[in-house]
Amino acid sequence: MKIPWIFPVTVVGISLTATLAAAGDGISHDDARRLVGKGEILPLTQLLEMHADKLSGELLDLELERDKHKHLYYYEIEVLGRDGLVREFEIDAVTGELLEEEIEK
Repeated sequence: MKIPWIFPVTVVGISLTATLAAAGDGISHDDARRLVGKGEILPLTQLLEMHADKLSGELLDLELERDKHKHLYYYEIEVLGRDGLVREFEIDAVTGELLEEEIEK
């Protein structure tokens, strides 16, 4: 089940509007807040700052997901870059590591 949450985000001086959809294995907004509060995942703002060079542009979509097979929480982030290309990034919500980058076609 996806639960939309709209909030402003500033990355590299650009004001963006994003939609966070908590998805996957029963992750709700309350669960996401609890995970951040317990230090089990990094705050989204920290991850956006860590990858500001790649994520600069217009944030189109954002989801927090859980891969229950790998016991991994990750953010799936879709960005329209300044070059006009839409890219999708998967970032480990625990370590901040960039797991995957893909150009949408």
